[in-house]
Amino acid sequence: MKIVSEVSRSILVGIIGTLFNLFLLYWFKHLLFRHYLLAATLANIITMIYIFLADRYYTFKHGNGTFHVQFIKYIAIYLLSNFSSVALLAFFVEVFGWHYLLAQALATTLVSFVTFLLFKHWIFQCHEWA
Repeated sequence: MKIVSEVSRSILVGIIGTLFNLFLLYWFKHLLFRHYLLAATLANIITMIYIFLADRYYTFKHGNGTFHVQFIKYIAIYLLSNFSSVALLAFFVEVFGWHYLLAQALATTLVSFVTFLLFKHWIFQCHEWA
C-alpha cells in the first residue's frame, strides 16, 4: 500500500531528522550559543532544509508541482511547526523542568503527526491513500 510506504519513509526521514536536529541543538548550544531556544531555532532551520529535500525526493517522490512552489508552502508549514515545537520546548523545560533535549524530542514528535498530513495533501498533493 502506498500510504504504508509513505508513512514508513516519513518515519525514517523523521528519525534521521530528529537525530540530526538533536545533534545540531547540542552542538549549537554548547559551542556557539548559551541559550537553548536560540540553538533550537537554528537547528530547526537547518533540519527543515534536510527534511524538505528528503520528503520531496524520497518520501513523496516529488508529488505534484514545481520545486519553488512546494518549498514556499513547506516554509509556511515549517514556520508554524517550528513555532509550535519551540513553544512546546519552552513549556516542557520551563513548566515541567525537563531537560532541553528530551523536551525537544517530544515536541518534535508531537508536531510531526500534523505536518505529515499537511506535507502529503497540501505541499506534495498526494491525495490517494491506496
